[in-house]
Amino acid sequence: MRVPAMSLCLGCICLLSAHQTSGQNPAAETLEPDLAVRIELDQHEHCFTVRFFVKNNGESDAKVTYGRGDSGLEVVPHFRFAGLYISPPTYLRLARRALRPNVRKIPATAEILYGTFTLGYPQFSRRLRRDRDDELSAFIRFPDSKKTLYAPLQQLKLPNEEKPEAQR
Repeated sequence: MRVPAMSLCLGCICLLSAHQTSGQNPAAETLEPDLAVRIELDQHEHCFTVRFFVKNNGESDAKVTYGRGDSGLEVVPHFRFAGLYISPPTYLRLARRALRPNVRKIPATAEILYGTFTLGYPQFSRRLRRDRDDELSAFIRFPDSKKTLYAPLQQLKLPNEEKPEAQR
């Protein structure tokens, strides 16, 4: 009785420890897509809007994970402006039970609009000049990627806020 049970256990261990091989090269499956990002700015009186684009420079279609469970856009770009890091809010819905990753497909040599973000101008301390020009930079890191993507710098001019005269 011990011999069949022992051979059954050894057979199961051998089956579980053997790795499955496919017909494709495993290194070909793990190649990272060649992605680039850029931003476009629209300035308004009290806020500014950033349109964030992702471009696939590769010869094959790329996929990026932007959330899970159909809950919305969880992976958002982060912006750096005048020494401050600004993270836009994420407006999420209740996720589905499966929590499968949501993937956005980017065709080869194509560019897509990833998202539009409207942000208010940051509040500065008295030590910083309000009438200076400064640069806005953006970066994003997708969960299935090992590298952080940086967008080229854009000039953003702070609005001049006039202080209202004291009422008498």
